Amino acid sequence: MPRGVVVVYFSRFGKPLQAHHKVVLDLGAKAIAKIKGYEFGGHYDTAHHYSGPLFFVPDDTLLLDEASSLGIRSSNDLYGGVVPHLFVKTKAITHGLVDRHAERPTGWSPAFTERVREIVLPGYTVFSNRDARTAARRMLTRGPIRLKKTAQRVGKRSDGDCNVG
Repeated sequence: MPRGVVVVYFSRFGKPLQAHHKVVLDLGAKAIAKIKGYEFGGHYDTAHHYSGPLFFVPDDTLLLDEASSLGIRSSNDLYGGVVPHLFVKTKAITHGLVDRHAERPTGWSPAFTERVREIVLPGYTVFSNRDARTAARRMLTRGPIRLKKTAQRVGKRSDGDCNVG
């Protein structure tokens, strides 16, 4: 008898997946169910009553409040990650702000940007037009730059980045 149920969960902030990504997600969840000795329950349905504890395999990093509402309390409940703020799951955290007066979302911390500064391209993360202009002026002195939305995954090669949150 299975000890729990593994379900695939589509986050409210996840991006639409292509069909082959959904297949891979399902296959991964089935493999996890087998390893854990759990039943595979398919895609999570709030209306369904599941027998036993749930183990979630989400399509994307979850926000803390979303994970909490699902009953996710620890790594024993989830194959994936949980973050406190939406911007934390984006590349916005890889670059610092233009200065100490720059606009920033609630929860912004410079700690990670300081730790990875030596291993990422030079650049800034900005959350306002004023800061974007400042960042662009500084970066253009180094050569070509690219502006990217923080959730964007691809871009052309450049000498620096300016992530727009």
